[in-house]
Amino acid sequence: MISNKNSLENESLIEKNKILKKIEKKDSTDEKNTHQIFDIADDGSQITCYLIFYKRSYIRTTFFVILAILTVGLSLLFFHWFPKLKLKSTHRKVLHINHADRFLILRDDKTFNIVKKDHVQLIDQKGNNYQRVSFQYRFINYLQDTTTQTFQRVEFEMNKNFREILSTMSNGINDKNEIKNRKNLFGQNLINVPVKSYIGLLLDEILNPLFVFQVFAILVWSLEDYYYYAVCIFLISSFAAIMGMLDAHRNLENLQKMARHECFVNVFRNGEFKEISSKKLVPGDVIEIPNNFILPGDFILLNGQCIVNESMLTGESTPVIKTSLPNDPKQIYDILSHKKYTLYSGTKVIQSRFYSGNRVLAMVVRTSFNTMKGSLVRSILFPKPHNFKFYRDTFKFLIVMAIIAVIGFIVSTIFFLKLGVSVSDILVRAGDLITIVVPPELPIVMTTGASFAIMRLKKIQIYCISPPRINVSGKINFICFDKTGTLTTDGLEVLCVRPTSQNKFSSEQTHIDSTFSNVPSKMLHVMACCHSLSRVDGEIIGDPLEIQMFQFTGWEFQEIQSDENTGFDTLISTIVYPPKDSEEKEANSEDVDSEQKSEQNSDDLVIENPDANLALTANNPSTEFGIVKTFDFSSNLQRMSVIVQQTDIQSLELHVKGSPEQIRILCDENSIPKNYSSVLDLYTKEGYRVIALAYRELPEVDLSDLDHLLREEVEKDLIFLGFLVLENKLKPDTKDVIIQLNDSRFESVMATGDNPLTAISVSKKCNLIHPTSVVFLSERRNGKIRWVNVDNHNQIFDLEKNQIINLKDDEISLSDSEEVDISKGETIKKENNLLVSANDIELVIIGEHFFEMKKNHELFEKMLIQTHIFARMTPENKSQLIQEYQEIGYVVGMCGDGANDVKALKAAHIGVSLAETEASIAAPFTSKRQTIQSFVDVVREGRCSLVSSFQAFKFVALYALIQFVGVVQLYLINSNLGDWQYLYVDMFMVLPLSIFMSRTGAAKRLVRRRPTASLVSASVLTSLVLHLILIFGFQYVSLELLKKQSFYSPLEASLDSDNILCYETTTIFLVSNFQYLFVLIAVNRSKPFKKSVFTNRFLLVTIILLVLLSFYLLLFPDSFIRGFMQMEKLDWNFKFILLALCLFHLVLAYFMEQFVTSPTFKKQDSNLRPLDISLFLNKLFKITIYSQMLYQLSYSENI
Repeated sequence: MISNKNSLENESLIEKNKILKKIEKKDSTDEKNTHQIFDIADDGSQITCYLIFYKRSYIRTTFFVILAILTVGLSLLFFHWFPKLKLKSTHRKVLHINHADRFLILRDDKTFNIVKKDHVQLIDQKGNNYQRVSFQYRFINYLQDTTTQTFQRVEFEMNKNFREILSTMSNGINDKNEIKNRKNLFGQNLINVPVKSYIGLLLDEILNPLFVFQVFAILVWSLEDYYYYAVCIFLISSFAAIMGMLDAHRNLENLQKMARHECFVNVFRNGEFKEISSKKLVPGDVIEIPNNFILPGDFILLNGQCIVNESMLTGESTPVIKTSLPNDPKQIYDILSHKKYTLYSGTKVIQSRFYSGNRVLAMVVRTSFNTMKGSLVRSILFPKPHNFKFYRDTFKFLIVMAIIAVIGFIVSTIFFLKLGVSVSDILVRAGDLITIVVPPELPIVMTTGASFAIMRLKKIQIYCISPPRINVSGKINFICFDKTGTLTTDGLEVLCVRPTSQNKFSSEQTHIDSTFSNVPSKMLHVMACCHSLSRVDGEIIGDPLEIQMFQFTGWEFQEIQSDENTGFDTLISTIVYPPKDSEEKEANSEDVDSEQKSEQNSDDLVIENPDANLALTANNPSTEFGIVKTFDFSSNLQRMSVIVQQTDIQSLELHVKGSPEQIRILCDENSIPKNYSSVLDLYTKEGYRVIALAYRELPEVDLSDLDHLLREEVEKDLIFLGFLVLENKLKPDTKDVIIQLNDSRFESVMATGDNPLTAISVSKKCNLIHPTSVVFLSERRNGKIRWVNVDNHNQIFDLEKNQIINLKDDEISLSDSEEVDISKGETIKKENNLLVSANDIELVIIGEHFFEMKKNHELFEKMLIQTHIFARMTPENKSQLIQEYQEIGYVVGMCGDGANDVKALKAAHIGVSLAETEASIAAPFTSKRQTIQSFVDVVREGRCSLVSSFQAFKFVALYALIQFVGVVQLYLINSNLGDWQYLYVDMFMVLPLSIFMSRTGAAKRLVRRRPTASLVSASVLTSLVLHLILIFGFQYVSLELLKKQSFYSPLEASLDSDNILCYETTTIFLVSNFQYLFVLIAVNRSKPFKKSVFTNRFLLVTIILLVLLSFYLLLFPDSFIRGFMQMEKLDWNFKFILLALCLFHLVLAYFMEQFVTSPTFKKQDSNLRPLDISLFLNKLFKITIYSQMLYQLSYSENI
């Protein structure tokens, strides 16, 4: 158990040393100075890297060149594939960095990079030049720290408080040498994605191992005089390489267009503004922000206000309002936490507001690839390695196939030597076997399923920017949902306000009447003023909650510029006022019906206040307020506030809104009603969102004090005014989708920034947790986290002992309590007299308790497994939550909006952003359909794609085995298949079948089972072995039966010819044609992850045509076809024997795949019954009888 920060640091250091020792052992060196450790921030998480020093060795380089000459450049190809070996073949390790010229960077995720040692030229304070060692890694510069001799990422230091930034950095850079230093350190302010030339990209395609293998295969086939086949494969491979080159070039160009941005900016340097190119900006520069301006870097807004469209980064189309940095000496600026004051690169400033005659100014804090946009671009250029089992097993499977090829080669070599075949011919035949085992269709098969899935998703407005994630989504077993905008609608509707009078709650008010007389004036003023709304082209822009709150009041607001004459001080940027026609109703506003009675709720929590009308009549419709200062909403503080000035009163007021828990802490206790908690629970348990409203007069504050005023100085001793209650309705299909996920055995959780009771209510309504579950909420008591029943506060849950404890008083005294051990099957009674077991216990934890729980690792994991609701979670908390579930073995998906959930969406294995934009880099998947059904659709298509890829790979493997077994048997008699026979099988049979079989669509509903991702599992290997036995068995039996036919004459093999035209080759070719088709039918299962195969018209038509062709080649080939395909003539008797054998093979292969070796087969899901077996035997009997009848008919005709 980790108790403090020091122990955390020690543990981290120990872990790093362990990994370092492993690396040192692996590299077989005792030179500890050869390594350095440094951390990089990649995609929001710390990744440890290890630096190894290398220097050019001229002796090794000489041997490297000689080897390249002796191997005619083949060694260069090998080293191109293994750059680490190339480095070690030309360089040697050195003890000190001063002797090095190359660095080998090893990462924790087992990836590596080789970078060049560089130097940065700098100027000291005296004007003297000096240099520091540096290197660039993934477009980020790293600089050596001269004191620690370690490397650190080059970053602009911003560990200053807000006031220091405004006072010392807001005037820009005035030192020319400092500007030069920063240019050398940070480089040009351009996100310049390098685009290779067409020749370079084509070389990348050609030097790809698969393409090189295909070139090798073409050479082998050419040596065996298979010219037609070799030419066809060459044309297809060349076409694929050219298309890959064009596609890569197009993608890089599109990424560069999206990433690169250069414009002219008005920068403040040396005491004056001047226009320069944005690529010359350096951190610390101060520029002017105009309207309709695309930002060329990350900035701190120093003054004014900006309305920004951030859809490119977040996918959220609603503009957001950015405000200037407050003059606060207590807060230290952090670019991730203080988004409200930060303008991000690539986003567009729709409108910038200025007042008091000032320009809107912002200071550069990050440039180029260091920006938020640059980080996202780097995540596309250098994606996380997909440690997906299916992709890992692909290479393992090829090793298994290679072993089979070696065995076949050994057996063939023995017979070749007996036959007197030359060594050169044996080597060519060995190469031929290798090309058979690794077929040229394999690269296409690996991507076809995902390509079809992406096309289908696009049709339903779901866009994918990371194709490899398609198959990963098929293994998702855990889903984390955001609440607002994901499970519930984006739009909030005001249900009512619950004002107070004389420290008691008044009745609910579901609307504000035209005279504003039914709501206390102070409450009305807070709702009208406490917001940060703005207007763009007449449309109100801002937080949906604030828009609903403001529109509920019926008031209006106007943003004023510096040249407008108003009755306010020039500090005021916005005035708020009631409708102009309200003055006509002023007389009626004081005439309140004395007989009106407040509505009473069934729980008797509403208290009739006889003096409430005094407060209700205090409104003055002619009142206008000016907002003079805004303390922005903070997710950590859970509140926002504004200071306003009334027209006819010089004194100021503070208006505050926020979470009920935080507002209660800040309020004067005398203004809090006694039933505050019970009324709050009344609404939150129904799933409503509750906002607390409060105010305070500020007679001691003057306008001149506002610039240095801290929110902590005024946000205290507030007067509580009441609750604003908003309804956030579930989306129409949310409940049905959650029920479907529950039925499919997905683990689903909610992570929200909302009130825990509201989250509980929404979770019960949508069946995320069972409506009758007993829910325990985390709370801190006596420095520890405990779990309290939300319906019975005298009942707590002991997570460690898995016990429910019934307390006899409010204190935790276990000696005076009753324990119920639900882990032993005991039950407790709920209020409705229903019994509850361990499965009915649900835990809810709030964000601030989440990290405290991590101190006890074992208990933390137990909490994760039993918790389905995480409330009051910040965006950083959500991202951490995703990573924690990944660490305990879940394949995690995240579904949320593109604004606050970007980190979590990027951290998850699969992220689906519900955004109105067509595609963004916020998540691998973006859905324009604002429903969580989109996530289900991604999972459905992922499962379908994974199964299709799995089946297509298995089919191609079996095709290789069929051809391999047949060719090996022909090698034993020094024969082989013909050129056109190979061409027909590969181009006209296997290629279209392997592509079209992946075209079958996804099943409409999810099932409990998940598809396998393992290609080397026991079930798969068993299936292949059994298929191999069947393939060999039927081919062997066919050849043995051939030898017994009267027309048969054995091949007289010649060492000088191909020996293709013979009965053995014809038999193997005809039998294998049916085997390819029947194996595909056997392995191409539809249920439960795909639609019926009959919906795949392309595949059906292809199978029917190929079956007819196979029948034709077997039964009715004319002399021209036989000569063209190099086939011998067979008699009818033997033809029907072969047909019967092939059909029998189909029955056995299908039976085996469906009921014996299927990787998704489970006993409880089996539909195998005695009737099924009898049907198979009946079909087999009919086939045999039918074949015999055909044979007798043909025999009688021959007589």
